Amino acid sequence: MAILVPALNASTEQELLDRCRIIRPLAPPLVQVDVSDGVFGVPKNVAVPSLVARELHGVRLDIHLMVHDVVGAIGEWRSVMPERITVHCEALADPRPLLAEILEGGVTPGLALGPDTKTERVEPFLYAIDFLLFVSVPPGRSGQPFDPRTIERVRAVRETHPGLNIGVDGGVTAALIPELLGAGATTICAASAIFDANDPREAYKELKRLVDGGPPEGSRSDPKGTLES
Repeated sequence: MAILVPALNASTEQELLDRCRIIRPLAPPLVQVDVSDGVFGVPKNVAVPSLVARELHGVRLDIHLMVHDVVGAIGEWRSVMPERITVHCEALADPRPLLAEILEGGVTPGLALGPDTKTERVEPFLYAIDFLLFVSVPPGRSGQPFDPRTIERVRAVRETHPGLNIGVDGGVTAALIPELLGAGATTICAASAIFDANDPREAYKELKRLVDGGPPEGSRSDPKGTLES
């Protein structure tokens, strides 16, 4: 069964606070916290471990590290006791030691790759993870257009790894969700598709209905007509 995961990618501390408070009452199965350092992930965003820990206490978290200093960031974010820490293969020559360290610390390791990274790059490491995240935009900025190559990339990995949890993050629209699920995605991440809507809570609920396999309620859609991540 697929899940919808809201992604927190904030440009100010107040925006991060506001988004935490929007999402918490919706009781999502998981919340992705994007951490962008302005070097690997551009631009730098605002991700404050103490604020996230306070506002999302008890919520299962995936810390998505779009950073150059992966080791330092992991040390900073361990304090929030996340469910998963997802690191980018492009930031590590060999991610296996770090993936093992994350797992030994009691956290599930995930591996992400950007739109221009060949899937062959991560193939040797898939045995060490249960979550692969296709980032379908250049890592960092929320609201970028979806890279259509992602659908076939998901399909190809699903065919060779039927039991792998595969996520897609970046540029996801309501129209794309059935295609992504049909290709084999099991986790759909959404940021601006939720938070740029006039009513973020309703946007979340409509996207969740699609991920759960049902049609949007009535004929409603995002007032901006975008529903992008």
